[in-house]
Amino acid sequence: MDHDAPGARVLPRGPGHPAGRLVEQLRPIWKVGLFGGAVSAGAYGLVLWAQLSGAVAGIAALRETSIVFAALIGLVFFKERVGPIRIVASTVVVAGVLLLTL
Repeated sequence: MDHDAPGARVLPRGPGHPAGRLVEQLRPIWKVGLFGGAVSAGAYGLVLWAQLSGAVAGIAALRETSIVFAALIGLVFFKERVGPIRIVASTVVVAGVLLLTL
C-alpha cells in the first residue's frame, strides 16, 4: 500500500508504475519533443528581436497569421471541418495584414 500523498513522488518507480509507463511511452519521441520546444523558443526569440528592431504593429499582425496557417494545416492534414466562424476569422486576419501593408 502506498502511503504517499498524491503527487508527492516525482520519480517513476519502474515499468509497472503509471509514471514508469509514461517514461516508456516518451522514450521513443523525447527528441522530437525537445526539438519542438527548441524551435518554439527560437521562434519566440525571433519575434522579440523583430519587435525591438521593427514596426511592432506589422510584426504583431504577421504573428497572428499563424491562426490562418493552423486552420489550413488542420484542414489539409487532419481533415478538420472548417466552419463559417473559422472562415470569417481567417478572412479578418488576412484583411488586417493586407491593410497594414498599404
